[in-house]
Amino acid sequence: MMQRISALLSPNRPWLHLVYLGFFFFGWLYQPPGPQQALIALAGMAVFVALYVFSLRRRDWTVYPAALGAALLGFVFMPVTMGGAVYLVFAAAMLGWLPHTRLRTAGLVAIGLAILAAVWLTQQPLSYAIVLIVLAAVAAAGAAMGARRQRQEADSEARQRRASAVAAEAERQRIARDLHDLLGHTLSVVTLKADLASRLFDADPGRARSELAEIQSISRTALAEVREAVAGLRDRSLETAAAEVRQHLEAAGLAVLLE
Repeated sequence: MMQRISALLSPNRPWLHLVYLGFFFFGWLYQPPGPQQALIALAGMAVFVALYVFSLRRRDWTVYPAALGAALLGFVFMPVTMGGAVYLVFAAAMLGWLPHTRLRTAGLVAIGLAILAAVWLTQQPLSYAIVLIVLAAVAAAGAAMGARRQRQEADSEARQRRASAVAAEAERQRIARDLHDLLGHTLSVVTLKADLASRLFDADPGRARSELAEIQSISRTALAEVREAVAGLRDRSLETAAAEVRQHLEAAGLAVLLE
């Protein structure tokens, strides 16, 4: 729960940048709006927030029309209040989320031209336009670095998931091989001794009981080895396994030669 809250409050979350919308209201400190003007301004801000959240969730070509809508809001509201320029800065940041392409570069240039046009129409000094263009450039660069970092983190997580999947598959194959080798050998010995015990049951009951007891011992040993194999603790050399096979076969009355 705390990790989720920490992730939501991380400064890398672009939706937290909406706090900068407060700059929109700075112009009202000097010239309070009328009720109708305030209502229109709040409605425009609601439209912008919808565009911002939509493009933030999509991060695809739909960001271009969303950024265009934000830039138009800034172009419309700047003559009413200079705080409307914040929409143009946000439009640049929205384009910064996208991968670097010629289309994105053209969009950022268009936003710069829109800032110059809006400043010229409102008869503001050129220095104001320079400040806005610098802010838009900083916002776009910051958004681009944040988006790049998120893509790198997503790629890293994807690589980790693939590595975990490969490791899990390798572990499953190891267990399957161990169980195949172990059970194949053990069941062969058990089958051999069971056949021998059945043949000796009438002719030599004592030997038959001895073979059955050995079958029980082999079964218990096999059960322990299966548990070890599943737990990843089984580590027997070829010599040890061969010696066990030789012991079981000789106990069944067969002559065995190991090379």
